[in-house]
Amino acid sequence: MWTGNNVTRPFRVAGAAALAPLVDRGLKKIQNYFKFPSLVYAFAFVVSIVAVLCFTVAGSLILSRWGK
Repeated sequence: MWTGNNVTRPFRVAGAAALAPLVDRGLKKIQNYFKFPSLVYAFAFVVSIVAVLCFTVAGSLILSRWGK
């Protein structure tokens, strides 16, 4: 496990560096659209939307198997 983690580390770092400008641009668009005072609010908004979607999907899957 340690070897796999260290082998993939350069790829993970490169991917994060490549996606950083796109994420920053997207957060700025969200900030301007909703007129948030800073990027922190836009980031919190995106994180909360993703969390709600994840909990909704997980809850739906759990409830779909409830009575079986």
